[in-house]
Amino acid sequence: MKKITSEQVQNAYDSIKKFSLPAWREIPDLDMYMDQVISLINRYFENYPGYDEKGLTPSMVNNYVKHNIIPAPVNKKYTRSHLACLIIICILKTTLPISLVGKLIEANQESSSSYQEMYEKFYNAFHLLVTSTTKFPKDSVNASDILLSAALHSHMEQSFALCLLKELSDEEKTPKEVKENKEPKDKKEKKEKKEKSESPKKPAKPSASKE
Repeated sequence: MKKITSEQVQNAYDSIKKFSLPAWREIPDLDMYMDQVISLINRYFENYPGYDEKGLTPSMVNNYVKHNIIPAPVNKKYTRSHLACLIIICILKTTLPISLVGKLIEANQESSSSYQEMYEKFYNAFHLLVTSTTKFPKDSVNASDILLSAALHSHMEQSFALCLLKELSDEEKTPKEVKENKEPKDKKEKKEKKEKSESPKKPAKPSASKE
């Protein structure tokens, strides 16, 4: 692969920095129908690198509702909170399985007092990363080296997020699983004892009478 200059690397980062998520106050505070939601979200991400070419679709939104990743609409209308959740999903699903995106949103909801607080935490963290200082090579380097480094960095961050979410998920499930594993055994033993005590005794065979 050909050499790439510091200026070209800078241009690539600048293209990312041009993208900006809408602040909470910029998300429409009114009820919207599905087609309006789809149009707005896809417009937000039309210049975002790595965004799904299909964009957000009605079937995707319905699937998120079905699996409790976002709240169900009220009278087929979606609110600012729905839009905030969908923006977060569109960013995170490019690196995480949608089931874990749901767990991450749920965890942030629990640690936040409102959807606004949850979204603003995400918004601030996202823009902090986008605007963070990056070290650029002074001389021309192999483009493959830069791409490999970026891909590995992305992979390691993704792996870390997956492992951490798994740890949190396992921690939540452990008490319940222990209880579930014990209960069937206890119930089985009680049932066997009960059946044994309630089962009628077989009458003794009458002895053969001598004639």
